[in-house]
Amino acid sequence: MKHMLKTLLCIFTCTLLLISCTKESKSDVEQQAGIPTEILSRIKSEGFSTYDIKKLKDGYVVEGDIFLPDEWFKQKGDVKKLRIAEAEQYKTYNLIAVNGNRQITVSAEGLPLLFVQAVDEAIARYNALGMNLTFSRVGANGEIRIIDQWLDGWLGISGFPTADGNPFNLIRISVDAIGNFAPQGYIAAVISHEMGHCIGLRHTDYFNRNTSCNPVSQPNEGENAEGAINIPGTPTAADLNSFMLACFIQNVDRPFTANDVVALRYLYGGVQPIPNGVYSITAMHSGKVLDVYDASLSQGAAVIQYPWIGDNNQRWQFTFLGNGYYRIDALHSGLSMSYFRLSPFLSPQVMQLNWSGSTVQQWKVTSVQPGQFAIECRANGLVLDVFDASTDDGVKVITFPWNGDGNQRWVFNAQ
Repeated sequence: MKHMLKTLLCIFTCTLLLISCTKESKSDVEQQAGIPTEILSRIKSEGFSTYDIKKLKDGYVVEGDIFLPDEWFKQKGDVKKLRIAEAEQYKTYNLIAVNGNRQITVSAEGLPLLFVQAVDEAIARYNALGMNLTFSRVGANGEIRIIDQWLDGWLGISGFPTADGNPFNLIRISVDAIGNFAPQGYIAAVISHEMGHCIGLRHTDYFNRNTSCNPVSQPNEGENAEGAINIPGTPTAADLNSFMLACFIQNVDRPFTANDVVALRYLYGGVQPIPNGVYSITAMHSGKVLDVYDASLSQGAAVIQYPWIGDNNQRWQFTFLGNGYYRIDALHSGLSMSYFRLSPFLSPQVMQLNWSGSTVQQWKVTSVQPGQFAIECRANGLVLDVFDASTDDGVKVITFPWNGDGNQRWVFNAQ
């Protein structure tokens, strides 16, 4: 993240900071004018912003603090166009493979004692959330290595998880840019931010960096193959204190906000949203419940909304699978809620099928506000949705991108 000061700081202070940066002997950062045209074209074709790119000796920095190593440019691109909300929490397509529980080792190598203590504080902030993903510090060669490197005024640089589910393995922190006498909480917030990238979080103000940074001419970081996806349960207005904002105010700590916690627990679980048991599932917009059509016992019978009558085809058995996901079975048939796309031209429909353990039958339950939940299919990242927000009886249930409307919000009542 670039060392920017908010406009409330005086120009004189900003000038002193710039002068202090230029006193360093030599930086391995090159100017954008020296970046080859084919590199710029590749960055643009992948959807990353081409504004203010920096060259390091072993790769390029885009969007403030995202590092693209030289090997990345040798790989074939796979651009995915995504629905981007204007100011929410964001995850990338690549996340850490947890498989139950996973502990990632972090090493602070060649850092002053104050910075090592800040690394410990950053680790403690994550571990306090009770997620299935935890961190521990080791002496050297951690899965995430944190080193000191002068970055020409940037506070830190890191990258996104690998396609095989491992964290980005290097965080570069500029001790000189942050300051040897900076508050430990501020340093811990900077390190937490870079760790956030390593496990799959993009900037909270992805769509408009002017939310946290001094005004720039190209505030949108761009759509790219690292796929910014808005997380259900996080706000549609900017969270001005999020630890994943693109820019920091000098010496100001940014502990996790309530929205940050929702985002992290959404991605890496650790808290079972509802106990195992039998529930009715009521749509907020209509007051009607999920119902297997005509109480059918057949595979492929559609899930619809219908007024509550208390039969077992309106009761659902929830079984926690870990990492926030549930198996959801219709009580009358024992068949599992599943999504199936009948045609590439139709929305994915929800029906009951024999349990196979497929991701089309695994559903993440996320609190979106007290007493209301989103239900997301693991296979496609889409949420349960009453088609066209209809309030009519018998309307089918589909999966659809999260938009926060009442036809995507559900209330569980224990039966």
